[in-house]
Amino acid sequence: MEIAALVLLFIFLGLLLILAGALLLVHLDITFHARHEGAHTLLDGTVTWHMVGLRGEWRDSAWNLVILILKRPVFAWPLRLPTPGEEGFSFHDFGEDLPHLLLAIVRGIKVIISETSVRSLSGDLTIGFSSPAATGILYGLYWVVKAQIPPERFAVRVTPDFSMAVLQGWVALSIRVRRPFLLIPPLIRLLSVAGASKSPLRARAQARDPALGAPGGDV
Repeated sequence: MEIAALVLLFIFLGLLLILAGALLLVHLDITFHARHEGAHTLLDGTVTWHMVGLRGEWRDSAWNLVILILKRPVFAWPLRLPTPGEEGFSFHDFGEDLPHLLLAIVRGIKVIISETSVRSLSGDLTIGFSSPAATGILYGLYWVVKAQIPPERFAVRVTPDFSMAVLQGWVALSIRVRRPFLLIPPLIRLLSVAGASKSPLRARAQARDPALGAPGGDV
């Protein structure tokens, strides 16, 4: 009986390791969509890994965060941003820990760039500057870029407006991170640096309410 139990335990652990390895090799898909028409602006970005996802939405100055399961929203809540005149978060609050924090962020970005491939970029934009010459330069650069990218990956149409400064239309970007497990070390580094620093948000909260810093002040 003991041998049979050990065999079953090893089989179970082996299956767990295989499952964990398979999940670590699952790619990470990221999509971004932006639209600006008249006075209305819409931004949303979605990160999908296996069956779960996270989407951020910004509609006319209102932020929402949505959790997805099988690409279906299961929970959403609004995010409150600092209002004009309200003291907000600043990287300078980290003081001497700021260089280490920025280094961890840069390392994470380098991993993302090295492991990322652009799946598609599409859009329909009307762009103009106050200077017609600047509009012409940008339009020329657009055609240079378009000639270098396969049309199935770059389907952006740009219409120049030489009469006025304008930005209207929409753009959609889809990218894939091939080996997202490589993001784990820089993420751990980022969390360790942020955790070892003097928490700027906690210090600010204690400055507003000294009771939070007293023993038993935390709930």
